[in-house]
Amino acid sequence: MRPFHTSPLSLPLLFVLVVLGIFAACSTGKKHLSESSGVHFQKTINYDDILARSAAEHLPVVVYFTATWCGPCKVMDKYVFSDEELARRLNTEFISIKLDVDNPDYKDLVYIYDASALPTLVMVNQKGAELARRRGSLSISGVHRFLDEGLRALGD
Repeated sequence: MRPFHTSPLSLPLLFVLVVLGIFAACSTGKKHLSESSGVHFQKTINYDDILARSAAEHLPVVVYFTATWCGPCKVMDKYVFSDEELARRLNTEFISIKLDVDNPDYKDLVYIYDASALPTLVMVNQKGAELARRRGSLSISGVHRFLDEGLRALGD
């Protein structure tokens, strides 16, 4: 009987096939965008200008408090804020800003909105009054519920 023989290329090929199989099995079927085409968070933030824009455009503001070292924030960035439907909603129905809590320029906002746990999402009206808040990692549906809650509070 002849022993099992592998060619030098068969192990790397097997590895690639296993990785692709795992990736396919983990796929949820949800449509995700690349991070660059997901939610368009404002990059440079002058909060007074954001609130003025909110008043002019009649859009509430979603403030996403994060940090470069925050693991749950990275998960939300990659898997939640890249969702096509959620990105469309945040990009059209809200002004979305992303603030790094370690940036000294935003220390006052971190204090005002008590972003002591990350990630924290806060929705505010054109005057900066809080409408809704969530602390901790959220799923796509969790962010939609947060947005719905804030819009209901805005309508009251």
